[in-house]
Amino acid sequence: MKKTRSLLTVLIIATVFSSTALGQDVMSQYAVGKIYHSNGFVLEGKNIRMSMESVTFEVMGQDQTLPLFEVSQVMVKKGKGRRFGKMCGIISLSLSGLTYLTSGGKTENEAGDEVDWEFKDFITGTVLLGGLSYGVGYGAGLMNDPWEVVYLKRN
Repeated sequence: MKKTRSLLTVLIIATVFSSTALGQDVMSQYAVGKIYHSNGFVLEGKNIRMSMESVTFEVMGQDQTLPLFEVSQVMVKKGKGRRFGKMCGIISLSLSGLTYLTSGGKTENEAGDEVDWEFKDFITGTVLLGGLSYGVGYGAGLMNDPWEVVYLKRN
């Protein structure tokens, strides 16, 4: 019983640490964006990184850098899809692990009899449920990720 309780404590602590680590965000890095050049061109890219002097973005696998004095506006999406997907997947895996640990590896069959829960069945179900949870979280994150203006040159 003590072994199960200590395993449960370690699992809860690991879940808390991983969820706080995923929640942290670098303010000057964004998933995708549109960079409006001062001469009228609109450039679209991903992995947007901004500093006080320039904006760097990836187009077709190549990094492009523009000084901010040539940019009139930068609009970005923060990439909430991946972040929400990771969180939903981690929560799902944690809950499945807690269920397995607290049940002691036992489950009920259709007749209501208590039987051993085979570990390979547990892993298969956990992976499928984690993948499904990631997909649901990814979709929810995409729907809640609007375009935001992070830089606007005032004339």
